[in-house]
Amino acid sequence: MTLIKYYLFMALMFLALGSGLSKANPAVLAFEDENYELAKELFEKDKDSAISMLYLGRLEMKSGNLDEAEELIKEALEMKPNESNYHYWFASISGIQAGSASIFSAPGYASDSKEHFIKAVELDSNNVQALSGLISFYTQAPSIVGGSIDKARELTIKLTELDKKEGLSAQINLHRSENETEKELEKAEELAKAFPNSSEALLKVGFSYQGAKKYEKAFLHFASASSIKESEFDKSLNKKEKRSEKFASSSALYQIGRNAVLGNIKIDEGITALESYLELTPHKSQPSHNWANVRLSALYLKKGNKVKAKALALVAKSDKSEGGPRKLAKKLLRKIKKS
Repeated sequence: MTLIKYYLFMALMFLALGSGLSKANPAVLAFEDENYELAKELFEKDKDSAISMLYLGRLEMKSGNLDEAEELIKEALEMKPNESNYHYWFASISGIQAGSASIFSAPGYASDSKEHFIKAVELDSNNVQALSGLISFYTQAPSIVGGSIDKARELTIKLTELDKKEGLSAQINLHRSENETEKELEKAEELAKAFPNSSEALLKVGFSYQGAKKYEKAFLHFASASSIKESEFDKSLNKKEKRSEKFASSSALYQIGRNAVLGNIKIDEGITALESYLELTPHKSQPSHNWANVRLSALYLKKGNKVKAKALALVAKSDKSEGGPRKLAKKLLRKIKKS
């Protein structure tokens, strides 16, 4: 059965059963499988439902169409004012809007974000996403628009009770934001010990050590994160969570290489990891192949292989994407020329 036929079959089953469960919704299944084109097509056939408006809004978020996303999610929320998850997504889009808005409209968006994160938690105190979102708001927002480190600390305790991995991750983020490096590393170690078979957890631990410039320890955790096989994942993980673990595992390969450049350690291991990363197709939110090329160029230069270093830097220099490695590649080429 082809993928499209599968979703059409599910659509017929869904309609026949008249199920109100979103997880049985074929459009939601398509969305969760990252088949966004089909998901949009299916959701647009049912624009009268709140769930369709919510997911159409989320699709616009993924496309960067924030105003359209805000309107769609707001409309969905008006249909489901007592549903925690709808408030969570309106809080999320409001927070994103605040980050890109003018100084005049940003406070209003921030206020909406805070209000709806709080409402989401009030409606469902066990909503881990909403609690994480509220903690992030309190941690990152200026106090003038409602940020509060004290409230964030209090909520991380509650979150850790609900979901240890998310809670420890939130505590790590909070300590990092406050430059509490020792406390951050303590929580990072706790996370590593509690979730030794989670690439996602170990990647985060690696970042903590990398940020503290403890590159040897960072390498150990990045290496562990990259080596965990799917068969070793926690059996209770759902499809989305398994995808997150795979994402973290591949991201760790890139970080082994970047860490080798930053710390001037494990050069050979860094080269091997980056070459493995280049064999993969990165997600759009992961570093591009040209970012891997520029890191690889730096490592080959450290080994004295200027020919290979130059070739890789030239490839990376051709990247004209926004936020790409072009500037760093040019710097490397100047360094190669002088060496």
